[in-house]
Amino acid sequence: MSLFSKKDIVNYIDKDIEVEIFDKIDSTNTESLRQLKKGLIKDYKIILAYEQTNGRGRIGRNFYSTKDNGIYMSIIIPYNDINPLALTAKAAVSVAKSLEDIIDEKIYIKWVNDLIVDDKKICGILTEGFINYKTDKLSNIIIGIGINLNNKNYFIPKDLENIIKPIDFDKNIDFSKIIADIFNDIILDYDFLEYYRDNSYVWNKEIYYIKGDKKIYAKAIDIAKDGSLIIINTQGETVKLNTGEISIRKL
Repeated sequence: MSLFSKKDIVNYIDKDIEVEIFDKIDSTNTESLRQLKKGLIKDYKIILAYEQTNGRGRIGRNFYSTKDNGIYMSIIIPYNDINPLALTAKAAVSVAKSLEDIIDEKIYIKWVNDLIVDDKKICGILTEGFINYKTDKLSNIIIGIGINLNNKNYFIPKDLENIIKPIDFDKNIDFSKIIADIFNDIILDYDFLEYYRDNSYVWNKEIYYIKGDKKIYAKAIDIAKDGSLIIINTQGETVKLNTGEISIRKL
């Protein structure tokens, strides 16, 4: 039995959109870019796969994507002036809200794109923009979402044991509804920042980030409306981080 089905997803979605499911693919985000370049996507679309052979994460990393052990999906939406960084933060909120009922432990959001349970990553998000070559303007946003599930013979490679954590699989979970709920929430217009702040993994914590070849120490104090992380560095300066990756400082 498949984790999810096209028919069920479409029935749960509040909007008339196309849903395409692949048994195996290199990456749903890569496939989204291919289809956009060919002009095959005219509106909203969801692309899913039961397995990815070259799942992509941020900063050129691979996303572990074994068969039937995750929800590997890309949501393609028309660009409507929303800041891609803010959209990534909103997507993290949408996924967290959709998983609340099936996870007993609290789900935290690590700026800007990871969901954390028990100090380990259960979900990663990769947001990419597509520029229409005819207009030379940003026309679409691709939100790639990967959720780890402990299903069939799930195996965590040794180098990822302390980093990722799969959600315990339950055959009674309606994953089609979870996928639809994520989409429905992402396109819903509402203020998501209160939820993001309340469930922040880095709120008020000592962190560090890399700038050039330097490690900068700081404290995370807020998230701005555009999705930027507001920090105070060790020089007492308030800074907004728009890109890059942060790590929790081990004291």
